[in-house]
Amino acid sequence: METFIPLEKRTVARIIRSQYLDHVEKRGIFPTLKVFAGIMSGALVAISWAYPHAAEVVFTTIYNMENHIVPKMLAVLAAFMASPLIFEHARDIVSLRSKKTPHASI
Repeated sequence: METFIPLEKRTVARIIRSQYLDHVEKRGIFPTLKVFAGIMSGALVAISWAYPHAAEVVFTTIYNMENHIVPKMLAVLAAFMASPLIFEHARDIVSLRSKKTPHASI
């Protein structure tokens, strides 16, 4: 008995999806997220330039929402993302101060 394997019909969406998955497999998800964040930032800037009054209302509403929760979340996210750099810098400072010098200290 022969086994029949139906071939998938190649569409543009499937081709783009397979190329995207290959890209993520080779490079990882973070470069993809950086590009996505850049595209979203560019879209937000373009919309705010096109509709400045509406953008002011939207950004003011988001900023003042629930006791300024969005700026607080962004600050915590920035501190969390920068924490490895801060710890490395603190470790370097401690190691530099703990090095023994040939001079006698008073």
